[in-house]
Amino acid sequence: MAGRDQEHHVTIELQCGLDERFLQLESAGNYDIMPNKAGKVPLFMKNHPNLSKYFEPSFVSFGPVHHGNKKYQSAEKYKLRLANYFVKDSGKFANLLYQKVEDNCERLMQYFDEEVAGDYNKQDLAWMLFVDGCAVLQSIFCVVEVTFEELKIEHDKMALWEQDLFLLENQLPYQLLLDLMDSSAKKDALRTSIKAFINKHSVALHSYNQKEPEGPAHILDYLWQILVDEEQYLNHFKIMKWYRHAERHGQSVPWHHNVQELKTAGINVKPGKGRTLTDIDFIYNLLNFYPGYLSIPPVVIDYATGFKLVNLIAYEMTRPGMSNYDGVRSYVSFLGSILDGTGDVKELIKARVLYNFLDKDDEVFQLFKDISSTLNIPVPNEFHVNVKRKIEKYYGNKYRIWMAQLFHDLFNRPWKILTFFGSFSALFLTATQTLYPIFSPSGHGEDQVRKKFI
Repeated sequence: MAGRDQEHHVTIELQCGLDERFLQLESAGNYDIMPNKAGKVPLFMKNHPNLSKYFEPSFVSFGPVHHGNKKYQSAEKYKLRLANYFVKDSGKFANLLYQKVEDNCERLMQYFDEEVAGDYNKQDLAWMLFVDGCAVLQSIFCVVEVTFEELKIEHDKMALWEQDLFLLENQLPYQLLLDLMDSSAKKDALRTSIKAFINKHSVALHSYNQKEPEGPAHILDYLWQILVDEEQYLNHFKIMKWYRHAERHGQSVPWHHNVQELKTAGINVKPGKGRTLTDIDFIYNLLNFYPGYLSIPPVVIDYATGFKLVNLIAYEMTRPGMSNYDGVRSYVSFLGSILDGTGDVKELIKARVLYNFLDKDDEVFQLFKDISSTLNIPVPNEFHVNVKRKIEKYYGNKYRIWMAQLFHDLFNRPWKILTFFGSFSALFLTATQTLYPIFSPSGHGEDQVRKKFI
């Protein structure tokens, strides 16, 4: 009972100044508004057995899609507590912050699919967005400032909370977050914390310190914009125009090379220095002949990486006007195409392209295979098709491949090196012993040879 009394007190404190209807609504714990099942995740992805687990919140729901689901009822008290802290830190009365959300509610509803927000009246939707928006901003601020212990939220629950913030169907309009931040006394600190939080959760190792994206739709879009270089958009479509033309004329790009095969052919994989996942490149060395270097932006693989990648791909497939710009999807498909087993994963870890924080390397292999095979790789509009064309051209030179295999066989088997140099040394010494008497400086070499044969 003590827990319920505390939650009730937090709710009443949060709503101080709001009208009587909202006091009654929250103190009664009324969360019976049925969520609309329609979402933005493509249906084939949401229903696929390999991917469906990545779209359901693990602990907390935000926004209208999963609102009211009993599975996430336990997290409501945490949202109210965090929202209460946000209101206190803002230096404003709760009713003023809420009123701003309600005044902009019709505009905010446009950020949701009509089928999702259609069952909510204006006041219900405004209250939900108000509490969720305040809770999201305060949670991000607390994660960055490492102040969650004083809020008495367990670490395991906070890990799930952070993971749920990047689900496509759990997104809040970024405009809502801006409205609340602009009304807070600590708006600059809140903006800084969002940037630090996104960088903390970026799957790409070198995406830190990217400039703040302009006009992100939500938190997931914010992450997407720092991972994908939109300036390459036009170049991508020029490449794809050629690719589609080549396919029509039977010149499609074949692909069947895993990491270990690339290494045997003299292609070394190294971490790319670019800050986006679209910065995969292939270059030659030694007068454009040998060896080759495939640079891949390094990524961090942990328990939340799968959730981020899959939801980013789902967002790419539904992003207005950008349905063909599959930067994250193409990156995942490329890695899936060069991974045939745990041995390939180990090679990428050794090359510092993958930083694995999972228990086993096999889990990394399974993650990329589950995603790439589900999305029917090769992707029709794959961003990195030009890189594959360069590698196939490299493979087209038989002398280059022969040289690579020779070096690979010699320098990856120490006993062969010893045998090679031993045979060479023996041959050299034999030749020296034979030729030295003939070309001896004493001038008697010719006589000695003549005497030997007389």
